[in-house]
Amino acid sequence: RAWLEVTLNNQPFLLMLSVTGLGLGVRKEKNIVKFYLIMFVLHLLTLAFFTQFTTLIRTDNMRYQLASWLPFALFIAAGLYALYRLRKWLGLLALLWIAAGFIFQITPVNSFQQYLGDVALAFPYPPWQVLSRLALQTELKPTIIGYHYDLSLLNYPGNVNYSQREHYFDRHDLTLETANDLKNFEDDIRQHAIAEPSIWVFYQTSKVAAEAADIESIIHDLNYQLCNTIEIGIDTVIRQYAWKTLDCQPPQLQANHQTAAIDYQFYGAALHATDSKLYFSDQWTAQTDDDLENYKMSYQLISPDWNNVAQLDLPLVHEGQPRLFSIDIGNVPPGHYRLMAILYDKHSGQRQNWLNSADDPPDMLNLTDIDIP
Repeated sequence: RAWLEVTLNNQPFLLMLSVTGLGLGVRKEKNIVKFYLIMFVLHLLTLAFFTQFTTLIRTDNMRYQLASWLPFALFIAAGLYALYRLRKWLGLLALLWIAAGFIFQITPVNSFQQYLGDVALAFPYPPWQVLSRLALQTELKPTIIGYHYDLSLLNYPGNVNYSQREHYFDRHDLTLETANDLKNFEDDIRQHAIAEPSIWVFYQTSKVAAEAADIESIIHDLNYQLCNTIEIGIDTVIRQYAWKTLDCQPPQLQANHQTAAIDYQFYGAALHATDSKLYFSDQWTAQTDDDLENYKMSYQLISPDWNNVAQLDLPLVHEGQPRLFSIDIGNVPPGHYRLMAILYDKHSGQRQNWLNSADDPPDMLNLTDIDIP
């Protein structure tokens, strides 16, 4: 019954049209019935047998039986063609199939959804293989965050004990997360903002229309800028963001210096006028096996007369990763300044010299010049 409902667009009279046509055709031409015209009857008997004595075939997996629609389509076409040969205008009856298909498509979801089973849950999701491929094609691998998505299907290991998440993301070291509300989303972004230069956010625009502006505001406030928007899947977009200090490009090394303890790379700085903050990005790696947890890096904004007008002191964290930090410049008067870095022992206060720097004093590294309007 389910198979006939799906193949006949829930209109049994369509079958009777072809049966009538073949019946009339047999009376006129004895050799009209071919073996392939009764294949669908054999298939229905097979379906009936398996549904009666096994649980292999169920209503909610009728989609697996659609391959057998082809011999059934031959039967339908042969019956309609027999009617057409009797009277040319009877060929217009084929239009009833188009009407029945349209009606079946727009009927309430419970009349069609029952045949789809769990596969229907995947329809609103983006094509994961495309999302993964786009991320792998970028020079800077992004952290990917889906808004209002349940990833249980993606995480499901199936009968092979291997999920789509593992195949498309985990084995490529791509980070994929989800957030269910704005609070959760903001918390996730804040956790990544320090050490993730690139973040992609994907969502269905029809479901997130009322929150799209808030999502954009959260990203902007954490000094990310929108680099690109890609339409993907059903009503779905990927919003690609990167640190403003990078200008939508992979980190470009502006300076590379060493002390006896670390190798230090500086990637750039940018003003955030709205928040009165100076953002900068850098990276470091250890040059020694010694424990560096007692060391801190001091970032200082120095005026032309060597006054320290703003400062940020941080422990050595996120080794080997690009990092983004900010210095509050709300009370700094307009003018020309230098952003300088000092590596020191937090207990003794002893500073380390920058080995390949011509700056004087040698323990203060000039990272970049800053003009505050």
